[in-house]
Amino acid sequence: MTGVETIKKTFNVDEYETPQDMIRDWCNWVIEMNPSILTGYNIVSFDIPYLQSMLNKVGENLILGRDYSEIEIEEKSREKRKDGSQSYSYNRINVFGREVVDMFFVALDYDIGRKYESYRLKSIVQQENLEKEGRQHYDASTIKNNWCIPEEKAKIIQYAEEDADDPIKLFDLMIPAKFYLTPHIPKPFQIMTESASGSQLNAFMVRAYLQEDSSVAKADA
Repeated sequence: MTGVETIKKTFNVDEYETPQDMIRDWCNWVIEMNPSILTGYNIVSFDIPYLQSMLNKVGENLILGRDYSEIEIEEKSREKRKDGSQSYSYNRINVFGREVVDMFFVALDYDIGRKYESYRLKSIVQQENLEKEGRQHYDASTIKNNWCIPEEKAKIIQYAEEDADDPIKLFDLMIPAKFYLTPHIPKPFQIMTESASGSQLNAFMVRAYLQEDSSVAKADA
């Protein structure tokens, strides 16, 4: 696509005195790049809270806001529904000036026909034929023990780099339906990826009533 530039940067903990130094450097890089959207897979329930917890150990918080503010992880627990019988609990993450889009949530909505065998990132990427040919796979449970082995470390780094590309592939595939609906519903883009279709339709109808200078219809049984 003409005019689209991809910038990649790998952060290696071995290049820093502490893991916290690496996380601070990553935050500074995000602010420098100044993205409108922060995306990944299961970042709301795992990645971002984990990074936050690492900085909490030294009395700090993630600074990712456009105004150099700290992120907010809401205390209130919310539910992301897969269907009428299954839902996932999460705590909303707010970053000033940016939308946090978790592709795990988007994948749940995208899978209307329930065709996915699993909601693991790699499984979906494989089912959608988006996997890079010859990509590096690695058993994540062995990373801690193998990190000090040079030849294994090289594989782990390559695995991490290619793993970071996969949510972007899903974003390009799945996000148009959410993105193009957002201007018509009075909800931020992030909330559109987190909320259920019912609440979006409710907001859409309220918008229509107001456009017609009408009051919202009173509910009945």
